[in-house]
Amino acid sequence: MLHPVLESLFLLKVARGYVSESIMSSDIEEKQELVNYIHNEASDYEVMHLVVLGEMPEEKYDSIAEAGVWQLFKEFVIMNTETLKENMFEEDIMTIVYEMGPVSDFGYSSSAPILEFAKANGTLDNDYLLELQSRTKPTRSQKKEAGINSLQQKLRNAKQNDNTYNKDYGTDPDAGMTMLDKGKRWANNNPVKVAQAKNLGKGAAAGAAGVAGLFGLYKLYKYYKSKKDTKNMEKVQAKIKAKKAKA
Repeated sequence: MLHPVLESLFLLKVARGYVSESIMSSDIEEKQELVNYIHNEASDYEVMHLVVLGEMPEEKYDSIAEAGVWQLFKEFVIMNTETLKENMFEEDIMTIVYEMGPVSDFGYSSSAPILEFAKANGTLDNDYLLELQSRTKPTRSQKKEAGINSLQQKLRNAKQNDNTYNKDYGTDPDAGMTMLDKGKRWANNNPVKVAQAKNLGKGAAAGAAGVAGLFGLYKLYKYYKSKKDTKNMEKVQAKIKAKKAKA
């Protein structure tokens, strides 16, 4: 089983390709320059923002908004589950929904130069990532302790700045929160953005489903390749080509 970071990077590379195909089939000027930017310079947040919301974000990096966009992406995948199951393994849909997410917090990116560097220095090795996870994944007690320490520090800072006790420091909103939790909070605090995505309706859902579908087809192709099933490999290749043409 691939580490979730590798699965997420793979999907993000598929997303970059999907956006590039969309650019090349559009009436936008300087297409090649934009495609080069998408592959080599764009942040993962910018790419997922384009896929889900159909536009570039105002900021190049925003970890909480990125988690929120991923959350919307997953919602669109869930909406299209029955259709996606026709051409991809159900377990790959479950991987998207339950295991994938932003990789920037781990120091990774799917942009070509950063990805190639990570491959070259061995930090994208599956065994390396699994071992790192086993050594660094905090336990519940460690998370609780970290939250308490963060809260205590905020209390100390509050007392230094104001001699009176400030009740606003009685709760640390980020203590123990996962990035997915922060993404949900972002969605709740940005109803306009969420409405924008959902008002795009089939367009936004189609973009998310297109990326997820291509991801699933590539995984399907790898499976048939491992089985040396040439006939089904060719069928999947044809479906990949057709899906790219619709981007």
